[in-house]
Amino acid sequence: MNLSFFTPSAAWLFALVLPLVALYFLKLKRPRVTVPSLVLWRRVLDDQRVNSPFQRFKRNLLLLLQLLLLMLLILAAMQPFFRGADDRVTRMPILIDCSASMAAAAERGGESRLEVAKERVEDLIAGLLPDQQMAIISFSDHASQRSGFTGNKQLLRDALAEIEVDEVPSQIKHAFRMAQALGRGAAFEEVVLLSDGNVAERAELDLPFRVNFQKMEAPGPNIGITACSARRGREDGWEIFLEVGASKGGDYGGAIEMSRVDAPRGETMASELVATGPGQAARLLFRVPGYEARNLKFELIPNTRFDALEADNVAYLTLPALRPLQVHVGSSLASFRHALNAMEKVEVHPRDGVSGPGVYDLVISDAAADLNLGARLRLFLSVVPQGLQDLIRVDTPSANQAIDWRRDSPFLQHVDFSNVMFLEEPVSSEFDEGTLVNRGYQTLVHGARGPLLLEEIDEERVTLHALFHVDRSTFPYRVGFPVFAANLVQHARHLAGLAEARAHRTGILPGFVVRPEQSISVRGPDAREIKLVSGDDGRLPGVSALKVGLYHYEGTGVVRGANLLSLSETSLRQVDAVEFREARVTAEAQTMETDRPIWHWLAALGLLVLLAEWWVFQRRPGGWRAAGRGI
Repeated sequence: MNLSFFTPSAAWLFALVLPLVALYFLKLKRPRVTVPSLVLWRRVLDDQRVNSPFQRFKRNLLLLLQLLLLMLLILAAMQPFFRGADDRVTRMPILIDCSASMAAAAERGGESRLEVAKERVEDLIAGLLPDQQMAIISFSDHASQRSGFTGNKQLLRDALAEIEVDEVPSQIKHAFRMAQALGRGAAFEEVVLLSDGNVAERAELDLPFRVNFQKMEAPGPNIGITACSARRGREDGWEIFLEVGASKGGDYGGAIEMSRVDAPRGETMASELVATGPGQAARLLFRVPGYEARNLKFELIPNTRFDALEADNVAYLTLPALRPLQVHVGSSLASFRHALNAMEKVEVHPRDGVSGPGVYDLVISDAAADLNLGARLRLFLSVVPQGLQDLIRVDTPSANQAIDWRRDSPFLQHVDFSNVMFLEEPVSSEFDEGTLVNRGYQTLVHGARGPLLLEEIDEERVTLHALFHVDRSTFPYRVGFPVFAANLVQHARHLAGLAEARAHRTGILPGFVVRPEQSISVRGPDAREIKLVSGDDGRLPGVSALKVGLYHYEGTGVVRGANLLSLSETSLRQVDAVEFREARVTAEAQTMETDRPIWHWLAALGLLVLLAEWWVFQRRPGGWRAAGRGI
């Protein structure tokens, strides 16, 4: 490190040494004293020789202490520092990774990767010079600006202390986008990235600045649950699949215990042993009956002495009670009613002259009046949507055929329209597919002069519009018709949660429907409460869930679990470089050296000199000369 001075112009203060020394060359003012004999003049002459200017200068300790004090204060005013790097920056954005893997430690009771990163940032804050500013940005699956550019060290330390681990995977691109936005208001040339390297190897971004990638040391070994889902079995039960992964460092094992969330601690429903290793995935299967709803907890108990990350040792899964699918089919649609009545676990309404429950999982109708029926999946036949009536009309010419269809659509898998004849032909005016998308629709089946089957784009539910009537086509007589009906039923079961269930990952827990404009408090595992208000349609917004654990929706009886379930976080993988569009950022081999101000040490030393002067010449009885004579 090279010694430099931030304010070398303060060196002119060394001129104060001259007046200080000049004071000690002034002669003493001796008092008039009446003496009885001239013999005493001999002593006066001897005293005059002793107090000559240069003799007094050599023997005066007080002068030496005051000169030392003045030198220390002048050096402190020049603000010396040891230069940490050749290129000094005046603005320094700090990007701190706070994703789930940053909670991993190297040994039992050791510091987490985030704590190590915060200590390094603390050193950077301590080394800030008066003309330097720092901004702090933390990132996980999102980025947060903790502080703007400032030289206030206490403000920066407070912002640093607020950073906690978010138990979610990291998205490095959000951090750099926020840094780019920060650079529009205040220019800088370099950012410092502190991460454990568990980030994407490539980011589609342009970098207008340099990146100093400070990678944390590798943590210890880890094993965790990386996937949790369930599907409906053949015997009205649920088949639950778990996947367990591990990090580098050896083979791992343990036990998975399944229990109910509301069960007393230690009471388990089932337990399975598991063994896995780096790059491997151990899969386990559990079976539970489906006659009632269940909130299940799966806990991994490692058999190793140390597990680096605890957030991936638990998973929560909510299973609804299995029931028949409730389907409303128009009374005139004999072909659909016949196909659906042949399927197991499907109840078709209305039947025997009795209307259905009012809330359905699937609605199939050719009546515009049924547009108000509530269902997650709806199919309307020969009804042009209200928003497209100015673009599409339905004619009844001679036979018409489909010319193309989306085979990747879940509704059209294994469905062939090549030999289907339609007696109705939708005719559209001159517009392109972009017009339909702008109005919230996409074409699934194309006819010769217009779309035959449309899907309405809606986040809340799925609505299909067949611009033809099945009874006025040959579709019911083709093999593809029962397959199409089965696809509808299967998709409706998925939307209703009756075909499969997946454990929710941390990040955003999805909303659900309650009473309109209902106020609900959500209590998370960290005792934090979130206030939610449902909309006019009763839809609750999603909840930010950055911690693994249970989230209680008070007043609704709903309890949801948030889980890490990330193979990348459990594996604790580390990359040595990140590829950007036109640059490659490599992790630095050495820890970043910072500027080290030493003016405060000089000021503290000056204070000690001042205290020594006060003690020797003021505090002692009789002062220095009295102490020298042994008085």
